[in-house]
Amino acid sequence: MFCLVTVSCNKIQIPWPPKVDYSIQKIDHFSFDTKSETFRLRFLYKDYRYKGYGPIFFYCGNEGSIENFWNNTGFMFELAETMHALVIFAEHRYYGQSLPFSDSFTQPNIKYLSVEQALADFAYLITEVKQRFNAVQAPVIAFGGSYGGMLAAYMRLRYPHLVTGALAASAPMYWVSGLRRFHGFFEAVTRDYYWTNPKCVALFKESYRKMEELAAEENGLKKLSEELRLCESMKTKEDYEWMLKWSRNAFVMMTMMDYPTEASFMGDLPAYPVNVSCQAALAAKDPISGIRDAVGVFYNSSQQMNLHDDSPPTKFDMFPALPLTKEQVTDYCQRRWKVMPAFQQLATYFGPDVWKYTSNIIFSNGNLDPWADGGIGMDRSDSVVALRIHGGAHHLDLRLSDPNDPPSVREIREAERRLIKRWIKEV
Repeated sequence: MFCLVTVSCNKIQIPWPPKVDYSIQKIDHFSFDTKSETFRLRFLYKDYRYKGYGPIFFYCGNEGSIENFWNNTGFMFELAETMHALVIFAEHRYYGQSLPFSDSFTQPNIKYLSVEQALADFAYLITEVKQRFNAVQAPVIAFGGSYGGMLAAYMRLRYPHLVTGALAASAPMYWVSGLRRFHGFFEAVTRDYYWTNPKCVALFKESYRKMEELAAEENGLKKLSEELRLCESMKTKEDYEWMLKWSRNAFVMMTMMDYPTEASFMGDLPAYPVNVSCQAALAAKDPISGIRDAVGVFYNSSQQMNLHDDSPPTKFDMFPALPLTKEQVTDYCQRRWKVMPAFQQLATYFGPDVWKYTSNIIFSNGNLDPWADGGIGMDRSDSVVALRIHGGAHHLDLRLSDPNDPPSVREIREAERRLIKRWIKEV
């Protein structure tokens, strides 16, 4: 009946295909209009012959199709088998198949894509699932990674009567809500490469310097395009800046996904892609070829093609100056989506110190993750705890256990397991 996609060291597996169902949700949960329109919110689940006695493990979907998170969050299934839990993966509105409108990404339809509406979707779905599985008294533990981790923490904060506790992995609570200056992101990317091999950082700095020199020459953009083997030749300064962002994005993603095993989360990547890309660059004949081959580890991970979220850069990172200001973000949002970004909205709703007034939340971060500095790194109380994973990339603790995992992530998973068991027992 099932094929199994990933195997851990203790033989617990991720079931595939999952069971699929839909929940009817209001497009606008905060309208008093009796004719409010609805849409189908997709969710995946595994019931493990659930009889309503055990807990419910609820994954708060991120910005993408929910299958991707199902296949990359094996820790939930490991816990579920031992704790006899019902596993639910809820898709985020406006992603995957959970589209409120046939033309969801146009005005005025896009205005219903918000954190508050998504949280309300999840709250109503939890209530529905409890009734459906005769589990009205079952404790619910919310899980999530990155933006999904933020949602998991917000669910515990906003709906404590529905959610008993939350595991918020690699959740940049402060950066995204504007409660901390968004600074040092690219320094963290550079640091990870420096820890792998300091020669790589020196090479990439030299690569960007050489590209700048070549781009300034007559027909330089054409020559640089050829050396980088781009599909289309760059013609303008804007093209050149997009190329720099394109290359920088590869380094960011490889740092985030610097897992000890092969992964297909945000692209098919080898184990420890930071090291692989570093070695590719050092083996190249010249600096520009080096950066091309390094970037190719991310963009051409299949090796079948013949080619190879931002903060201001600083003098301490290896990237060229590509500043991103609030004014630029505002201009983009207005031009592309006809909306005005509300930079302080989450800070106003949830506040800078609100976490000390709640309970039962784990904030985990890995020291290899460039998002870690934007997360909560210190305990806020006895039950709102911060866990640090040495050698851990972006929400590594949520992934299926593997023999190649660093000892630190095994220890962190065990600590998370103990805390979740305690929360469930206290209900």
